[in-house]
Amino acid sequence: MVALDESIERLLHNSEVFLDRQCHTRGGEGSRVYVAIRFEEECASNYLIQRLTKAEAEKQYIFEKIKLKENFKDRITKRW
Repeated sequence: MVALDESIERLLHNSEVFLDRQCHTRGGEGSRVYVAIRFEEECASNYLIQRLTKAEAEKQYIFEKIKLKENFKDRITKRW
């Protein structure tokens, strides 16, 4: 999971650098374009963070479910 987190952070950083360059060439930080792009970037970032959090929760749920099934199988085989 660490590699995925690092990849996402690197991707977000690269997109931020790219957007900064684009905004500065189109009128600087005070321009409407810059503000709009920054807002869109923040929304996209928040969405990705929410998806990552949900994926991590689903992974944990599946892991726990597998662990419960294995424990159940162990109990059944020990009884026989």
